[in-house]
Amino acid sequence: MKASDLEYQRKLVELKVQHAGEVYGFAAAYDNAIILGGYAAFFGLWAGLSGELTPVCRAATAALMGISLMAYIVWHVAQMLNRQRFEGERAAAFDLHKDPPAFLAEWEAIRLRYEASWVTLIRYWRPAFLVSLGAGMLGAGILVWNAAAFALNLPLQLRG
Repeated sequence: MKASDLEYQRKLVELKVQHAGEVYGFAAAYDNAIILGGYAAFFGLWAGLSGELTPVCRAATAALMGISLMAYIVWHVAQMLNRQRFEGERAAAFDLHKDPPAFLAEWEAIRLRYEASWVTLIRYWRPAFLVSLGAGMLGAGILVWNAAAFALNLPLQLRG
């Protein structure tokens, strides 16, 4: 491998890492802002209305939103742990910096293991998302339904 090829490969790796970090960072920031805003809005409404709702409604909505939050948090912690594991491996690979072919080979091997780990991890995204979304929407729906029933003085509140 010529020095110019090696330099190009290094630059390519650097740009890939930079690109992936920026894309993930922007996507994660938006996703987290929307999700956390939704949870904050729900619990804000829940706190304001909880005194007017039946104990069963309060418990059901809190339990459903708790399930939703736990599914969301478990997924994010799992991906964070996966990322951190490979960040440690990438950091250790820099010990090979004096042997460019060995460094690049190790870097590529780490990348392939990382991608394989994501193939496994991403299988859990859909179930985690569906549990989080389903429980959250059901909890929010029950809250809104019961708040409307209370506001309209209808006997349709969730009762125990």
